[in-house]
Amino acid sequence: FHPSRSMRLNNKTNTASAKGSDLRVHYKNCREVCRTIKGMKLSKANQYLGDVVAHKRCVPFRRHKRGVGRTSQCKEWGVTEGRWPEKSVKYVKDLLRNAASNAEL
Repeated sequence: FHPSRSMRLNNKTNTASAKGSDLRVHYKNCREVCRTIKGMKLSKANQYLGDVVAHKRCVPFRRHKRGVGRTSQCKEWGVTEGRWPEKSVKYVKDLLRNAASNAEL
């Protein structure tokens, strides 16, 4: 995804950051995955992404949803369109792991 569109960290005491560039993954899928886990705690986000890979929960597609099929797993998010982008989830999980290792304990 676009590293130039980074978020400014206001409270650097309890936040960590990681950046990926030139990733071989669809930007639109990564946007939807990152939008879904935004604001989650690290353990909850990792559990959610693991459920997505196991097809227990889906990633709701809100913006880039043309041609995306409907699934009943999206009811928890209040939308009807969703997918299970496994490759994007794998890259985002790697970025989360990198951010966790960059954090100061």
